[in-house]
Amino acid sequence: MQKMIKPILTVILIIVASRSASAQDKTSESISSDKKTIENCRLVFGWDAVKPYQYLNASGEPAGFQIELIRSIVKEFNCKVEFRQLVWHRLLEQVKSGKVDFMADITVTEERAAFGLFSDSYRQETFSMYVRKEQYHEYHDKSLQEMFDMGFRLGVTTGYVYSDEIEALKRDPDYQKNFIYVDSNIKNYPSIRDSSIDGFMEDSLIAGYELRNLRMSNDVVALPNEVFRSDISFMFSKKSVSPEIVEEFNQVLAKAKLSKAFEQSWLIGINN
Repeated sequence: MQKMIKPILTVILIIVASRSASAQDKTSESISSDKKTIENCRLVFGWDAVKPYQYLNASGEPAGFQIELIRSIVKEFNCKVEFRQLVWHRLLEQVKSGKVDFMADITVTEERAAFGLFSDSYRQETFSMYVRKEQYHEYHDKSLQEMFDMGFRLGVTTGYVYSDEIEALKRDPDYQKNFIYVDSNIKNYPSIRDSSIDGFMEDSLIAGYELRNLRMSNDVVALPNEVFRSDISFMFSKKSVSPEIVEEFNQVLAKAKLSKAFEQSWLIGINN
């Protein structure tokens, strides 16, 4: 991950340079006193370990491009941030309750909009289906439903939102037995290696990183067609965060996204 340090620092410098040195007067509507505001800003960021986006480094501290991006953004409006590691579905529950103020890697849905405020999108996520190499030709020209009819067992992460087709199949009583749920997507890798599942869906960047890291690149491969693609945002708790914080966050994020270093950091992650 050392290759990522230079682009990350460049992004941070660009953010700092783009902000006005003088304080700006802000006006806003009356906000409930139990919500965190710009004047009372200490945010809890909940995260699930997913390399290369976010992980614990050798010192046991949160690291990764998304972690550094968050640190640099909140610093620009004098906000402090606390990092709290949880599995994915617990993160969603705690954002909903207001115990966690915000989280990353969010696909916007109507269900989540009931309890969350969303940042502007900051990257795009592409999911592919991964299977054992020796079974590639068995599945490469099949639809997911056809694969399920053959007894295919698919590893999925509790709380993740997949494509419309997959979500419909998850609700279909005839296919519920085909879904094998885990609380962290990382658990799918040992499961496919020991044949507890036949495949899993994953963000292509994450899968490339993990398969290389686990020396499984020659054993597990992607089927030819991407399963789905979606824009990714940060989600803030409606219970604990004021809209003005989200607006300020978006303003700094927009400036960071204009930098070449921001774009390159995602590409560098693929090669680490």
